[in-house]
Amino acid sequence: MSVERFVCDIIEKRKQNKVLLALLYLFSFCVKSVLWIYHAFWDRKTPLRLPCFVVSVGNVVAGGTGKTPFVQLLVSMFSQKIGILSRGYCAKRKKDVQEVYDTSLASEVGDEPLLLKRTTDACVIVGKDRRDSARYALEKQVKVLVLDDGFQVRYLHHDFSIVLIDSTDPWGKGFFLPRGYLRDFPKRLHRANLIVITRLEMYSEILEQEHRCQELEQEIRRYTAAPIVGFAARYRLAKECRAEKIGAFCGIAKPLSFQKALSSCHVVAWNIAQDHRLPKDLKTFAVHAKKLGATCLVCTEKDRVKLRETLALPVFSLHMELVCVWRENLWKEIVCSLHNRENSK
Repeated sequence: MSVERFVCDIIEKRKQNKVLLALLYLFSFCVKSVLWIYHAFWDRKTPLRLPCFVVSVGNVVAGGTGKTPFVQLLVSMFSQKIGILSRGYCAKRKKDVQEVYDTSLASEVGDEPLLLKRTTDACVIVGKDRRDSARYALEKQVKVLVLDDGFQVRYLHHDFSIVLIDSTDPWGKGFFLPRGYLRDFPKRLHRANLIVITRLEMYSEILEQEHRCQELEQEIRRYTAAPIVGFAARYRLAKECRAEKIGAFCGIAKPLSFQKALSSCHVVAWNIAQDHRLPKDLKTFAVHAKKLGATCLVCTEKDRVKLRETLALPVFSLHMELVCVWRENLWKEIVCSLHNRENSK
């Protein structure tokens, strides 16, 4: 078992270790202190303004809020040339700033940037410093820049800031990393122009979804007056898999949505890994699933772009898209407003 998974088990209370828990509290306090200093520093600085419309999509909790599918949705709304700036988490880049192509490797540019490139018409750039990435994108004549995971990027001015909040765990267990999953102060939500409640598909009934959104709205209103909308994921399985026995694998932050999406399928074997990582021994897993009667394997789209090896069974990805299920009319108004601001730049 990896250190990361063991720590997650402690956070989720699946395991108990008082010594490690005390250390996690200490590290969490250090992270919180460093973050406070970071924001105090940038509160006194003027961020760089770019000659294009800049939209950031981010969160205050680490992982699993649905940023990538939301960026996919956002990019589809704009009519002008779009640039997506990403850090490229877990990527081993060959350059400080690197453009992503359809033929790029996930190991070099990151799984999420590669997925965004293959599913949108945007120019996708990865790099640690978004200022350098922005300059590169502007040379490509982009008119709109989307900062993927950009809420904490204080050195660039955001014309419109969107923050995603997971309806099942909005505040990351109430502690900063690594004791919990918080990566920013909830009070910083006052800087957001729009709050998007996600993962509402975890509530099966429409009334449940509405009730949860209303509950969360009361909590969110302590920090911001920004408009709030709610989104749920909708999944579509390839027709080749619908009536078959399947093996399923994934490496995402919160696999429960993926598991729930396959609840009506005959899954004979599961293999779940940590976020941004493919499960180990996939070849062995494929052989095992085949012996159990599986005719194919199913994974998430993010996992599919990382897969390079040939397995004993064909691999299909579960297509996911986000749909506004709470305050749809408000969302349509915001989309119109973004269109107008895009064209006014």
